[in-house]
Amino acid sequence: MKIKIVRMIFVAVLVYGYSGALGVTAGVHRYWTHKSYGAKLPLRIILAALYLITGMVKSCNHIILTTKSCGM
Repeated sequence: MKIKIVRMIFVAVLVYGYSGALGVTAGVHRYWTHKSYGAKLPLRIILAALYLITGMVKSCNHIILTTKSCGM
């Protein structure tokens, strides 16, 4: 029973960590900083949400609606 809980927590931490890493690398770094690719609003919202779970968020009100860099 305890081993199943530990495994579930381990998997949850991995998913949470990789999701945050995707938000940082694909979202903030590649999209908003370098403008490497175009993204429509739904993808921008997903990338912003993945970035928000990392906790490294500065006050940046235009992160989803514009393609301007947030100065991060």
